[in-house]
Amino acid sequence: MNRMPILNNYKIINIEIENSKSIIYKGYSLQEKKLVLLKTMKQSTPTPHETASSIHEFYITKEMNMDEIIRPVKIESYLNEPILVLEYFSGVTMRDFLKTQRKDILDLLSIAVKLASALINVHQHQIIHKNINPENIIFNTSNGQIKITGFNHATKLKKEKQSNSLTPYELEGHLAYISPEQTGRMNRSVDYKADLYSLGVLFYEMFTGIQPFTSKESIELVHAHLAKTPQNPISLNDRIPESLSNIIMKLLAKIPEERYKSAFATGRLKEVYGSSSAIR
Repeated sequence: MNRMPILNNYKIINIEIENSKSIIYKGYSLQEKKLVLLKTMKQSTPTPHETASSIHEFYITKEMNMDEIIRPVKIESYLNEPILVLEYFSGVTMRDFLKTQRKDILDLLSIAVKLASALINVHQHQIIHKNINPENIIFNTSNGQIKITGFNHATKLKKEKQSNSLTPYELEGHLAYISPEQTGRMNRSVDYKADLYSLGVLFYEMFTGIQPFTSKESIELVHAHLAKTPQNPISLNDRIPESLSNIIMKLLAKIPEERYKSAFATGRLKEVYGSSSAIR
């Protein structure tokens, strides 16, 4: 069970966001007289690697000047563990949002366009996120604003060589959304197109209600990303425009070169969204 941090100069109000890896508390800065978010690791005794990843997330996002992330303010410490102090943003994870009720296709398309635009901005900062999944997307249901979080595995390299000796349990990122090249089984470098694959998995789930690949066995998920072709989204939801289904399948191409060259190409989503006649 996670311990609620006790920090000088901060009043903890409640848990704002919780996912499998972290808890974000809504807090009040007594010194600055304003609301903040306090991000902690979920494990009460995080490993040195998890601690280093949390600190890495702070510094890599500190360099990013963009509205589509929750901006970091400072690092505090609780029992020798880092606590990230972030600007306040009210929202829910995309995971929780998708669970609440059946969504209209046009509403989901609007969100998809914003997500693609946010990822474009991340890549323009020469950042590979490497862990795009619904737990790392925060959505404000009141104003429709999207924020990307979870930069603890992100890298500034344009390409990164993935080790082929890692077990499925050691791989960075959520296994259900990881790109084939991130598994280390392709002998391929990881670049921006890895994020596009993960975005495709997320879109697939948004518009069909299921992930393209599911398994309780990690090795089976890795194999599926490498070798299995998912069912076409339109065959699972006939209200999806064929053009949108094609975009998702292209994002999910096994070979990186067969995906879009950048998130800019997903601007085709705007064309789909703008064509109301495409929604059946």
